[in-house]
Amino acid sequence: MLPRGPAVRQHQEGLRADTCEICGMSVSTGDVTVHHIRTLAALAPDGRPPSGWAHVVLDRRRETVVAYDARHDRILEAQAARSITP
Repeated sequence: MLPRGPAVRQHQEGLRADTCEICGMSVSTGDVTVHHIRTLAALAPDGRPPSGWAHVVLDRRRETVVAYDARHDRILEAQAARSITP
């Protein structure tokens, strides 16, 4: 059985509209990616303030967000840099 609920519907709408949920920018068909995190607590480890995209995820209380490919790449780079810095 496929999952259902408001979060699933939001993702389906975001993917169909090819719209970034972080900035609202519309992109060409197929240029969006769903970014997933393990837990919401992982967005602000050790009391550090969450980044801009993390605020969107925290406000929606979801572990996923639809983002255009370039923004998704920046999210991954920022996460890698954040995990390296003490």
